[in-house]
Amino acid sequence: MSGPVHTPFSARKKAMAFANQSAPGTPATLSSSDLVDVSNCSYAPSVRTTQDPRYTGTIHRSGPIRIGTLYDITFEWLIHGHGAGTVPAADAFLPGRILQAVGFTENRFATAIAAEAFSSGTDNAMTLGATAVGTADLYKGLALNVDDIAAAPAGLAMISDYTAGKVATLARTRSGSNATGDYSIPAQLAYTLSATEPANPSSITIWEGDAGGSGHRLNFVDCRPTAFRFELNTASLEGGGDGYCKVSGTFRGTLSSEANEASPVASTAIAIPPFNSGQQDIANLQMGGSSVIIDLGVRSGFPPNPNQTGGSDPGLVVETERTVSYTLNKVRRTDIDFNALAQAQSQHPSQFLWGLASGNYCGVMIDAQRFEEPTTQEGTDFIQTQGSAWIDGVDRAIAITFPIY
Repeated sequence: MSGPVHTPFSARKKAMAFANQSAPGTPATLSSSDLVDVSNCSYAPSVRTTQDPRYTGTIHRSGPIRIGTLYDITFEWLIHGHGAGTVPAADAFLPGRILQAVGFTENRFATAIAAEAFSSGTDNAMTLGATAVGTADLYKGLALNVDDIAAAPAGLAMISDYTAGKVATLARTRSGSNATGDYSIPAQLAYTLSATEPANPSSITIWEGDAGGSGHRLNFVDCRPTAFRFELNTASLEGGGDGYCKVSGTFRGTLSSEANEASPVASTAIAIPPFNSGQQDIANLQMGGSSVIIDLGVRSGFPPNPNQTGGSDPGLVVETERTVSYTLNKVRRTDIDFNALAQAQSQHPSQFLWGLASGNYCGVMIDAQRFEEPTTQEGTDFIQTQGSAWIDGVDRAIAITFPIY
């Protein structure tokens, strides 16, 4: 059959850029310098309609009245560090823009605290030395190295609480619990959950294809998160999961413009660190397992306004409800009794540390969580405990950091 041949777009020729706007209704101008190395990126229209109630004099109803369209943009970002030997400049780590858009604050801890003595040490706390500043919560969510355990990264622990008296509580338990010893806090780029909601929406640009040099560029503006979670998947030799850690997010916004433009090339130069050879501490106990999911339970709303196209103002983040889901190897009740923890409704931290090298090492912390009674999962070679927990705290209750050691 003769006729024109239209070359389809390759599914691999795709890219996404992300930036936070200076104000609602003011799009950010995005280019290849704003690309984030995402995967599984897609967009879908969410069309708002209402039924046309008018009679037609027949049994046949007219089609619905079209109100307007928002778009849902979904993507995954595989967690990795910035790869630099120094803390990047403000807003220079591009995946950090996504974290800020869902309510995290960027913390550039650029000047390390060199090794010095601590005092009043216990198995999970210590009083920091003279160089540390006595401001409550100042170091919460950062990684600290306990030198009497090992040099970094093996000696790293996440700080789950910090007082004005310089007492740092750790999300791991150290054997020996020496009353004195040395610690250090490496320079690091950290993001901690803030009690203040994100002020401005985001702009997202997606490129697709390169057919004859003219792909498809879609510019979305006033985007707000409607789903966001951290998925920490163990990289085991027998497989059974992704083997890497990732952020999964969905943002809802408006399609403001389109153009014929080929997909730019996104860098994947920084290796993805598999989640192994690290630390996973649940309620101060080092535990094995296949996955932990931290879900922000974020919800955004769009205020009605007839002056706006589509009848709504740019969206606002209106609520989060933070939960944890875990699949862990079942161990003895004398090691950890999740039923007892659930009945007590006590608060317990968790930490997750893994990576390949300085600048590409990652730490995730939950400062405190309340467990509910778990269930048992069978069907594999090992019995696993499946359960969930609630994160009641807000400010610095969840953190992700990238230490340089």
